Amino acid sequence: MTFDELKEKAHALPLKPGVYIMQDAKNEVIYVGKAKALKNRVSQYFANLASHTEKTRAMVSQIDHFDVIVADSEFEALILENSLIKRHQPHYNILLKDDKGYPYIRLTVKEPYPRFALANRAAEDGARYFGPYGSRGSTQNIIDALRVALKLPSCGRKFPRDIGKERPCLNYHMGQCDGYCRKEMDQTRYREAIDQAVRLLEGQFKEVGEELLAEMEQAAEELRALVPPEGPVLVLGVGNRRVTADALGPRTTQKIFVTMGAGRPPVQGIRPVAAVAPGVSASTGLSLQQLAGALVREVRPTALICVDSLCSSEPQRLGRTLQFSDTGLCPAQPGSTRHLDAARLGLPVIAAGIPTLMAAQEGKDLVVTPRELDSVIAHGSALLGAAINRALQPRLSIAQLCWLAG
Repeated sequence: MTFDELKEKAHALPLKPGVYIMQDAKNEVIYVGKAKALKNRVSQYFANLASHTEKTRAMVSQIDHFDVIVADSEFEALILENSLIKRHQPHYNILLKDDKGYPYIRLTVKEPYPRFALANRAAEDGARYFGPYGSRGSTQNIIDALRVALKLPSCGRKFPRDIGKERPCLNYHMGQCDGYCRKEMDQTRYREAIDQAVRLLEGQFKEVGEELLAEMEQAAEELRALVPPEGPVLVLGVGNRRVTADALGPRTTQKIFVTMGAGRPPVQGIRPVAAVAPGVSASTGLSLQQLAGALVREVRPTALICVDSLCSSEPQRLGRTLQFSDTGLCPAQPGSTRHLDAARLGLPVIAAGIPTLMAAQEGKDLVVTPRELDSVIAHGSALLGAAINRALQPRLSIAQLCWLAG
């Protein structure tokens, strides 16, 4: 294919996650990469060559054609990329890595309670290795995601040595771990969780996908029951995007399917939706009440959905439960300027969020957050965004909403 043909093919790719496989004129795989949006990532190789490094320009000059594999998620694309790199050992994947090597996930299979850890290389030590992966950061993210999803321990306790010796740590009380240090937990349950993690690393995503789909549908039904059936809806992302524990609202609004605004004429069957993260008063000079009131007067929605990081008195709910309420956004502090409700704004105000904070018993000015807070916020914002989209646009399929919301 000519350079222009390659460029045209790249522009025709979907805005979906996946893997791209660059090949030379001899049909040899010279580079494998993953992308959050295939169209955007692959197109970058054939635009503004001067901005590329010398090694990247050399790789692009060798591309004769390329293939892509569309994935259902970035996680699946990452696992698939790993598998293809391991199979083909592409020349430029090694060269562009500057000989730093690719990290692995190590599983100590010979231990009674196997553990996952990041490893710089695969060794002949009796452990099982998964990889190589693209970077240490992405590899650690996979390990963290597995621990959160399957409630595996991330503490320093040794099993079975420490079983029953002490009370379960805070991770158990926050719902982040099943508490395998308790006497009533047995090795069989732990092994089942490890086996499920292995299946995920091997690319068996169907079970997890079905669980997430069911969770999202249930949340959408709960929210739909609180929102008027027709009319515009305004989604307000409350919080500070620069503070992880308070970033749930702003990150969720980035995932909302917005259908209002200039250049977006009304479409029959599509509900008008606007989304905004107004920021904190220290940055804007205005209170949340002032900003919300001005937006409501301008947009004139039939309902306001306020997404915010919530505080819970129950540690087992931290990072684990989606919550919806039609009583409005009601901070614990009396007279708070973040208090938003129907009486103040003149329309239904629905609060949506996930508990990410809990007052610590040691001091009134201290708060507790889940150990894997980054993963909680990332997963929670994606789930909340999908649930809101599904609740407000019931005529669209989940696949359509995911594509439209980017």
